[in-house]
Amino acid sequence: MPVVLLWLLPVFEVGLSAFTFITLRGGNRSKVRDILIYGIAQPKSLPVIDTQIQKAAGAPTKSQAAIARWITRGARLAINTKAFEYAVLLGVKKRWAGQGRAIDPTVRLCL
Repeated sequence: MPVVLLWLLPVFEVGLSAFTFITLRGGNRSKVRDILIYGIAQPKSLPVIDTQIQKAAGAPTKSQAAIARWITRGARLAINTKAFEYAVLLGVKKRWAGQGRAIDPTVRLCL
């Protein structure tokens, strides 16, 4: 039995090395690093917009910051689903020109 385990160890190491090489090559290196270090991918940052909104928000209390953090976590959880994508698709289809009445067809003449 130990001989089989000694034989499987290099095979596992080669497989892990190949997986690491495949996942770390290309443009998603920082995303993989964030997931390995923080457990989740960090949200994207838009520095100019972030600073303006941060100034507009002012200094929140601890409870306000916690509630905002919980709401954003819930929103991210809901948004990263196929159901949300289909809901947006339904909204787009309802307002798409040619399918339904996007413009009111009645004409009023005011004299």
